[in-house]
Amino acid sequence: MEKKFGLEHLDVYQKAVGILDAAAVLSSEGPLGPLFAAKSAEVVTTLIDGLEAWPAEERKEALFRARRVAHHLRPFIEAGARNGLFDEAEAKRLVGEVESVSKMLYAMAKNAGAKKEAVTA
Repeated sequence: MEKKFGLEHLDVYQKAVGILDAAAVLSSEGPLGPLFAAKSAEVVTTLIDGLEAWPAEERKEALFRARRVAHHLRPFIEAGARNGLFDEAEAKRLVGEVESVSKMLYAMAKNAGAKKEAVTA
């Protein structure tokens, strides 16, 4: 029986790994490729750190850190498109994915410290 990785079911994780997939393809392309790949890997690793952090305040800080790292990807994508590493449509798709990951991380971080209310009957 194959053991599943605990975070692979999360949409934010899948999107971050998708960005990393695109970066892996470009990792050998010019000077921006390896930098983009390294920064994309940092998004995934800081996301994992954030999701595994405890207590809640540490989780919140780690998720906001992952969001900041995700924001660092946008200039790489824009510069990569200008330098022909990927076409305009792919750049637009990647920027959309980065924005989506950023929004998800913000919501997760904002809710990391929220206490669940007890349901009373």
